[in-house]
Amino acid sequence: QPVWSPDSKVQCDLLFLMISHSSETHRRDAIRRSWLNYLADEDCPLCQSLRIAYVFVLGVPSARDAEEAEAEKRDWGDLLLLDGFKEGDRGSTTRDGDYGKLSRKVRMAMALALKTSTFRLLFKVDTDSFVFLPRLLAALPKDWWPPELASTNSDGPVARTEQEIAAEHTPQAGGGGQGARTHDLQTHPNLLAVYGGNLRDGARAEVHTKRMSPWYDPVYLNVTGRTVYPPHAKGPGYLLSRDLVEVVGGVGDEAVHLPNEDTAVGFWL
Repeated sequence: QPVWSPDSKVQCDLLFLMISHSSETHRRDAIRRSWLNYLADEDCPLCQSLRIAYVFVLGVPSARDAEEAEAEKRDWGDLLLLDGFKEGDRGSTTRDGDYGKLSRKVRMAMALALKTSTFRLLFKVDTDSFVFLPRLLAALPKDWWPPELASTNSDGPVARTEQEIAAEHTPQAGGGGQGARTHDLQTHPNLLAVYGGNLRDGARAEVHTKRMSPWYDPVYLNVTGRTVYPPHAKGPGYLLSRDLVEVVGGVGDEAVHLPNEDTAVGFWL
């Protein structure tokens, strides 16, 4: 895991972006102790062969949390702070009338990720979620895998023989063969307009207009006159290719920001 800074250019194919609050030290520690250990797991070949990085993005901490956040940043090197985004107080659950605050934070975090990393795929994941990394990577299209792992069984990728690899990399007679398949995701031609996640539940999701709902949204209906959101990936995590992250990261501060960031991302896209 590289050390992150506003001036860094972290080289990776897949970036796990986690939006966090400075007071959530226990959650970040739990993630470091649990599913992030897959990155060093020898039983996960794809975890070893793809260039994977992660980063926690926080707003500017309150005075109460600033010293602790700075010490954690020094110790782990996996935090980035969003200039111009001031966090609320520790434990605060009110939006203070700013219903678009969370989606604004996600949008700014994606813009910062574009500036500080070379990723081709970004997985935005909540800090209360567990990523089963071997299963996630095994679900990616095979032509994104390194060629020596591009066979699979029910448990995910397995190694292939040298003969199988060589046969695939040999152009076919007649000049019509495609030759070697790239596994360098930095130059892969098919990593455009990738949007992955729980799109089933986001296919016809209705707007929550009751104030007591944790997903209360007084913005979307007022702006669009519609009671159903556009299709979007729901909930704890979703995958975006770099070109779509550029769309989200390029949304201006004056744009409509919905209260729930997953619906906001689908709305912008």
